[in-house]
Amino acid sequence: MAFPPRLVALAAAALLLAPATGTASLRRSDSSGADLAPAPQTIRELSSPSDIAADEWLVAGHGVSFPADTDVLLQSSSSASDQFGVVLTKDAYGGPDVDFMVHYTQTAFLSSGYESQPYIFFVPEGTSPDELLQTDNTMGEFHALTTGYLRSKIFAQGSFTLFRNCVAADGGASCAEPSTNQKHLELTLRLRRLDNVILPYYKAPGGDWVGPLQSVELPASLRDVPLHFGIRVKKEWRVEHEFQFRATRLAGAAPLPKIASSDWLVAGNGVSFPTDAEVMLESSSSASSEFGVVLTERAYSGPDVDFMVEYTQTAFLTSGYESQIYVFFVPEGTSPDELLQTDNTMGEFHALTTGYLRSKIFGSIDATWFRSCVATDGGESCAGPSTNQKHLELTLRLRRYHNVVEPYWKAPGGDWVGPLQSVELPAALRDVPLHFGMRVKKEWKAEHRFVARATKLAGEASLPAVTEGPTASPTKVATADPTAAPTEPTATDIATDEWMVAGNGVSFPSDTEVTLQSSSSSSSEFGVVLTKHAFNEPDVDFQVEYTQTDFLETGYESQLYIFFVPTGAYPDALLQTDNDIGGFLEQTAGYLRSKIFGGAENTWFRSCGAENGGCDDASTNQKHLELTLRLRRYENVILPYYKAPGGDWVGPLQSVELPASLHDVPLQFGMRVKKEWRAEHEFHLRATKLAGGPPLPIPTEGPTSSPTETRTWIAPGTNYKEPVCPSTLDRSSVSGNAYEVRGIGGGGAMSGLSLSPWNDLWFVGTDMGTLFRSTDAGRLWYPVSHYEAKYHSRLIVSTPVGYTSDPSIVLHASCHEDLTDLYSNGNAVRPCVAQRSMDSGVTWSPIDITGGSIVDSRGNPALDYVPMSWYGSLVANSGIVYCTVYGSGNIYRSSDDGATWSQLNLPFDTSNDAVGLYFDESAAPTRYFRQYPMWASDKLDYSGVGLDVGYWDAGYYRWAIQPNDSSVAGGSGNFFLHVTRNGGENWESPFTEYADGCNTGGERLEGRRWRSTGLEMTSVRWLKFNPYNTDYAFASVADIRMLRSDDGGNTFEITGGDNTDPLFRLNTVYDYDFAGVHTVFAVGGNFHDWPHEWYKNLRRGSGGVFVSFNSGDNWHRVGAEGSSNCDPYYFNDSSEPDCSTDDDMVRQILSVHWDATIGGGTLYVGTQSAGVARLEGLNEIFASGTIEMMQDLRWEWINNGLGEGTGRIVPEIKKRNGNLYCLLTGDAPDFANNEFVGVYEFDHASYTWSIKKGVVNRHADIGDSYDLWAYPTSFDIDAQGTMWLVDIETNWNYLASGVWKSSDDGATWDRMQQFTFPYHVLCVGDRVYASGARSISHIGNTGGWGEGGAMYSDDGGLTWQKNEEIPLLSNLNSVVVDPADETQVFYTFFGGGILNGPRP
Repeated sequence: MAFPPRLVALAAAALLLAPATGTASLRRSDSSGADLAPAPQTIRELSSPSDIAADEWLVAGHGVSFPADTDVLLQSSSSASDQFGVVLTKDAYGGPDVDFMVHYTQTAFLSSGYESQPYIFFVPEGTSPDELLQTDNTMGEFHALTTGYLRSKIFAQGSFTLFRNCVAADGGASCAEPSTNQKHLELTLRLRRLDNVILPYYKAPGGDWVGPLQSVELPASLRDVPLHFGIRVKKEWRVEHEFQFRATRLAGAAPLPKIASSDWLVAGNGVSFPTDAEVMLESSSSASSEFGVVLTERAYSGPDVDFMVEYTQTAFLTSGYESQIYVFFVPEGTSPDELLQTDNTMGEFHALTTGYLRSKIFGSIDATWFRSCVATDGGESCAGPSTNQKHLELTLRLRRYHNVVEPYWKAPGGDWVGPLQSVELPAALRDVPLHFGMRVKKEWKAEHRFVARATKLAGEASLPAVTEGPTASPTKVATADPTAAPTEPTATDIATDEWMVAGNGVSFPSDTEVTLQSSSSSSSEFGVVLTKHAFNEPDVDFQVEYTQTDFLETGYESQLYIFFVPTGAYPDALLQTDNDIGGFLEQTAGYLRSKIFGGAENTWFRSCGAENGGCDDASTNQKHLELTLRLRRYENVILPYYKAPGGDWVGPLQSVELPASLHDVPLQFGMRVKKEWRAEHEFHLRATKLAGGPPLPIPTEGPTSSPTETRTWIAPGTNYKEPVCPSTLDRSSVSGNAYEVRGIGGGGAMSGLSLSPWNDLWFVGTDMGTLFRSTDAGRLWYPVSHYEAKYHSRLIVSTPVGYTSDPSIVLHASCHEDLTDLYSNGNAVRPCVAQRSMDSGVTWSPIDITGGSIVDSRGNPALDYVPMSWYGSLVANSGIVYCTVYGSGNIYRSSDDGATWSQLNLPFDTSNDAVGLYFDESAAPTRYFRQYPMWASDKLDYSGVGLDVGYWDAGYYRWAIQPNDSSVAGGSGNFFLHVTRNGGENWESPFTEYADGCNTGGERLEGRRWRSTGLEMTSVRWLKFNPYNTDYAFASVADIRMLRSDDGGNTFEITGGDNTDPLFRLNTVYDYDFAGVHTVFAVGGNFHDWPHEWYKNLRRGSGGVFVSFNSGDNWHRVGAEGSSNCDPYYFNDSSEPDCSTDDDMVRQILSVHWDATIGGGTLYVGTQSAGVARLEGLNEIFASGTIEMMQDLRWEWINNGLGEGTGRIVPEIKKRNGNLYCLLTGDAPDFANNEFVGVYEFDHASYTWSIKKGVVNRHADIGDSYDLWAYPTSFDIDAQGTMWLVDIETNWNYLASGVWKSSDDGATWDRMQQFTFPYHVLCVGDRVYASGARSISHIGNTGGWGEGGAMYSDDGGLTWQKNEEIPLLSNLNSVVVDPADETQVFYTFFGGGILNGPRP
């Protein structure tokens, strides 16, 4: 079984982590004579069998679900070969014994043939489940990735079960195929690696283990490698399968975690984090201060504090000592800023450490020197061993074991050497918590580079450092960078509609004030308020300012509690009375209580942590009727404080670490009163969230003690993100263009990459017809104007741009080898014309290559044969270019860089295609061979599309290598272009720039923001800005749900919630509207792209209406899935002739409009075939209701007067001049509803639509046989009431479409401008924009028919102008004015992303 090279490397790295055991050097006695343990293993042993829970799996593919926390369901009801799933343990497991078993039940579907088959398997650490999705045809590739697997299968007509087990071996794989004479639909399979031998077993219900089926020792490269365990199905080309599994880990240990980037404090310069677990210390400056220090944020204590660092060092010198790396301990409370001593003052650094280990190398000597020193009463004790080999890769280790410091080192593949010395610490440093750190001594050198990975092998984390009182900042105390921005922009008062309320006596004097009061002696006369959302940052921090009314002369007044409870709580469950207050306290994750006594000048406080975490009492000798209380969870420690008016914070009153079960659990914050058996109380409160991150919805899976149903309260959300990172690219190569390209990058198929041998000129084509050009070697791109050249959509055979011996002259032919119907009756019906550019691809002119007699309609010479490839001379200015063609073995030659051509006389048969051309130039440089494999996933800089959508990458459409530098190459396919500049060591996605790198330590993550590099193929229908916060823009994008921008359209991210959100499963979001700063409505469906043109007859499909309260991070379906007045016609599906399924709102929804002023907040939607529906009464629910209440509302169809039958396709619905309008378009492909097509106005009194279509005047240029308005696409109405409508050419109505206007409320309509494919009309003041596609030939504006593009009129449509500054002139969709700058516009394109630039 072959083992992938990248996994072999991972295996080798993993072997370095295993410390030596049983060596004398790692065992000694302390001063008491006690025998000390050897160095601990780097793995955690399993004490008992453990079922694998749902959150311990990684998932890929389809049909994976979790019926219970420890059950996995793999199922399919589709014949598609990719409809199966894989689950893989998140952790890899090591140790001598790694042992998993799986109990499963299988459903039998067949009467004949093999059922789908389950696999259990091991794969090496670092494997992703996405790598394991091979289909039936490529199962060999899956097998090759495994370390070992066990498969079972059954035959429908047979009474047997077959097994197959294979284990990786040096020669390939060792396999065994036993069987049993009984068909088992229920089995237990087991796979074990014991001392590097793979052992498979199976067991029938009630039976004993059978096995091992074979015993195969792993090859050396796979021994001791940590393993992931996984489960998957081979479909066996079957439609259906269903397996329910429960997996149990019987043995195996998970590797200890590395120190993450967020765990370090940083000071100095040159520190970066290539990955979350790697630290880079580097410098390219001779300045003595150009180095950095990293120090663990926490200090660690206990009898054993043990850290190791694996590092690689770059050697820069041929002579002299390189810069040196230190690993060290310092006492708790040390700051990294204190450790920045330069070479001249290293003694001061040494004096601050508890102990250190340093390594250094010399440029020309094969040796490595070590120095370790440990603090003593007299100064320090040092040792300086060396080894006679220069190590650029090492593992260093520093350990304090029972107050003795011990250093070790280890070479790759070797054993631990050490301890280099064993020095007992002085009394002053014994048991002191220690920070661990790394730094460099520059050794007066300009350059150094160390890449290190640190692991904590032992040590107990101390509590986080907290100042005497809370700082002025509500966020975590800054240490490394005191100027760093807080984690949230401002503190936030909790508003009325953000509270859940239960009990009595709660009121809200203002939007941010809460009153808790009572004048009754009843024990139930008190209330609770609790946040509707939970919060879960490392720092969750709330304060409450309150005033209390004093009612008593003697005795305790009622008492105020502020508290945290774990997510999922409801206030109904927190109403325990005085006699049962313990029941309330047990539910909290921590609380702070204050109370006063009628006749005493004191205030008493009590604070407690969760689950017997400890309580503390404090008091002050002043009675406070006005106070500020504060409760904070800081890195899982509860910290309470109080502050008197005008005073400073007092506290923390105690520091209580939460139990492990509550670590990192989202918390809700609340307030309540304990009556203290008093009749009266009155507290006026204002609560403020100081920290905590975005509000999170609380779960509703289980019932609460509330008498009402489970619920998720709706509250205004936030969507705070770190500021986007500035671009790191030099954008000067595209800065001269009038318009900037915006988008996510890529999003469509690319091909025809071509790389100039002379300079940084690159080209690539797309299936959307655009040729893109780069002048900086593919870092930034810009479309070639459609008026100059295009690119053919048949990407596999379309010809890339060719180069000549002149760097500025390039050749192109936007056609392919299919010559069917190319010419008819001597005329070029669909001509193929070659082009030549003399300005590096900016402008293009036709040329004649094959010398045919046929010309196109403009007189350009049409090719007899289509170019297959170009071969330009690499001898500068030689003029020589060759061209091979499809359909013939002819070869054409130019000696003037493509200006003129002649056919070569060849000594062989030219009736067949040429299969290749060898071009020998004696003056050409020497050629070398280089083989490139498919790009490796671990070497790829992923894009947003790759991370959030995935690649359809069966292979490359085209591949190119730079002729003069074979280390530069690239290939392209669906959704991607990958380029290497270093021979395949790493691969770029040059169609996008990661815009969150400074926020993630450079790691590319899902759900992050991206900046376009100009290479955009996404199809964007609309771009809509939230009028309540115009920083947020949402784009309707085919096939990738939606794009969101939070910086005014500069950068974008792919969003739609996570895979638990209903909108996540949509293919395309078609429209948006907005109800608040973060409240967004979205509608969509699952069909490809916008449902018009050839797929406009698709009627129902899955889709719906959704809302987000946090600007798109999470989504909920709006309303019920069914309506209150369903009509069978709304289904248009013979398989569902009635409304019994109650899901008539699960369908393609094309348009949405929100109106807060009608019906208590009404949402209107237009559908693909069923007309218009509305949902009323949302204002109150949004203010104080729940998701469940919203989803209980029933939609109402309002189609009275709106056409008839199923022909109700409503692509737009909008409010203009106080009235509601919609557009009813043609019911393609039948076009049977033409008399009903048009703009409609809704009468709210009669619930009736009326059509605004009196007489549509036929323009003189429109033939009598053509229907008018066969398929309108958009409408708008200006402030004066003038109506505008656009329709596209379809149903063979040649040149009958265009821009239509009515100045008399729809009584008469006139066509103001012929427009072949308009998709959008927009009124902005006195201007009307009409936007759409235009037919342009493959060689620019000399071909095509009809008008189109970016048109606009400033005189009521009498005259029209066109913006021809945009390069994408044939595929425009829509235009929107930039709300931040009315002199700027955004254009959206079919297959071209977004352009932003000056309003024409």
